[in-house]
Amino acid sequence: MADDWKGWEEQKMEDTPVYDFTKNRILKGLFIEKREQIGHNGSNMYIFENADNNERVAIWGNTLLDTRLKNCVEGQEVGLEYLGLAKSEKTGWEYHNFKVFKRPMEEIS
Repeated sequence: MADDWKGWEEQKMEDTPVYDFTKNRILKGLFIEKREQIGHNGSNMYIFENADNNERVAIWGNTLLDTRLKNCVEGQEVGLEYLGLAKSEKTGWEYHNFKVFKRPMEEIS
């Protein structure tokens, strides 16, 4: 039944589950890849290998994450901390806020 729903196929994406920041607000892992134009909003999706269990998880992009993850390369260690909803001073709109930590590739041996 669900296989004929519009957009369902884009969200299944190799059975990579979307990470749930409500269960654990911190994700540490390896950046695997960025997928573009996913879902009905044409969003970016980021795939990580979770350091806690070595499973792949997906993260939906937003303007903040797209900017902060822009220069990530495959295999780079990344940490994401979900800070909850924040309000833009410029627009007044709410957005999901994150701290993003990246280990520079030259430090990885």
